[in-house]
Amino acid sequence: LSLRVRMSSPSPPKPPPCKETICSTKKDALKSMLAAQSSKPGPSTPAAPCPPDREELGRHTWTLMHTLAAYFPERPTTAEREAATSFLHVLGGLYPCGHCAEDFRTSLDESPPRTGSRGELSVWMCEAHNRVNRLLGKAEFSCELSQLDTRWRDGGERCGGEAFEQVDVSSTGE
Repeated sequence: LSLRVRMSSPSPPKPPPCKETICSTKKDALKSMLAAQSSKPGPSTPAAPCPPDREELGRHTWTLMHTLAAYFPERPTTAEREAATSFLHVLGGLYPCGHCAEDFRTSLDESPPRTGSRGELSVWMCEAHNRVNRLLGKAEFSCELSQLDTRWRDGGERCGGEAFEQVDVSSTGE
């Protein structure tokens, strides 16, 4: 009668689950990356978008602000003028990029929003945007209202604006 006894060293206790990077070893991280690569969806499934960076957030914020100005009333009420000014000040207070917000607040103090009309606000917005572009070493844009309207309101011919023919769908052609 022979007995075989298998002697093995006890394995170290497994640490409790932890999702923080600091809890992983390099070996765990490599395994995780390899597993993620092998389980990546094919090209037909779009990847989840990443949070915006400062540049993307800036572009989208300027798009919103220029568009708001382009559709601001020609003859705004006192309440509309106050709302536009408040919006810009709130944006300067809550904007996620701290130094961007500080620069915008300084700009608001140096050149308060002109909210007397759609044209005034559109030109003011362009001037504010150009101040930021100067700080960033970027090109400045023309603040001529007709060009601003083409960019932010009607798009000109390329978007079916000004030269776009209205088709009368009420006539039957008989």
